[in-house]
Amino acid sequence: MSKKNFNIFITALLFVLVFQVPAPAAYPEKPLTILVWGVPGSATDILARALAAMSEKDFGQPINILNKAGGSGVVAMSYLLSKPADGTLCLLNTNSMISVLHGNPQSFNLDSFDYVVRLVTDPVFIAVRKESPYKSIEELIQGAKEKPGELKIAGALMGSINWLAAMQLNKKAGIKLNYIPYEGNRDVVISVLGGHVDAIVSAMAPMLGVHKSGDMRLLASTSTEPETELKVPTFIEKNMDIDQNMWRGIMMKKGTDPAIIEKLNRTFKKTVLSPEWKEQYLMKYKQRQGYMGPAEITKAMKNEEKLTIPLLGSIPKTK
Repeated sequence: MSKKNFNIFITALLFVLVFQVPAPAAYPEKPLTILVWGVPGSATDILARALAAMSEKDFGQPINILNKAGGSGVVAMSYLLSKPADGTLCLLNTNSMISVLHGNPQSFNLDSFDYVVRLVTDPVFIAVRKESPYKSIEELIQGAKEKPGELKIAGALMGSINWLAAMQLNKKAGIKLNYIPYEGNRDVVISVLGGHVDAIVSAMAPMLGVHKSGDMRLLASTSTEPETELKVPTFIEKNMDIDQNMWRGIMMKKGTDPAIIEKLNRTFKKTVLSPEWKEQYLMKYKQRQGYMGPAEITKAMKNEEKLTIPLLGSIPKTK
């Protein structure tokens, strides 16, 4: 090799050594933290802890839980966005974030996040106490038509999934049920048992005990599948297109490496489709398998946003 060629070779070698980009380390190198916008013991907290416990082995690192309650999820969302999109932090979200962000605009929106996976769905029910004169959803609708604005239906706060379901019922049935919002699900159940309202709209978990005891009668469900176990008709079976279900999933800060998102998707998918998950979580808490991958859940968020925004216009403005 001539001296000239040797010098060119050395120069090229030094260039490669100095400017080469290190190969990315295999993910995950560090533990994962799941943010929860509910308090310890809440439905989202219970789900996150069950998911973490059953997914750690496949993930290959510890999965921790960090509760950041407040602002109907805004505190947790803000915290997530304040941290690097490095795959060490994700947030267990629900579709209630749509109404939260549109009802109380922030510096961020739905497009500020990458959606990883949908984990479970939780339909809501229209229910009355056993002494109620309304034995079916048709009878409740007829009663509301005969007494416009007089029948009261209780549920969670304005903008919640329960409220959205009640607004859909009003719209689809051409009625005007008077919606009474409560802070907690327990108060919703107490209100109907005490005869303070005519009906409630609620997920199953808060009223499971009184339903089993026979003190509560289910009239209809927003489930997209037949309620064979509970033996209650769905709105779809009644030819009413009302399918406002609560769902819970995992999201990350926008800009997260797609390879990280896919790793988490595969990990959590394996968990939520397993027989153990069905037995130890779904059956125990009366929830439904609702798996969706990143592309599906992102599309579902946009579709649900289109449905939700028009309904939000009917929330009374506070001074």
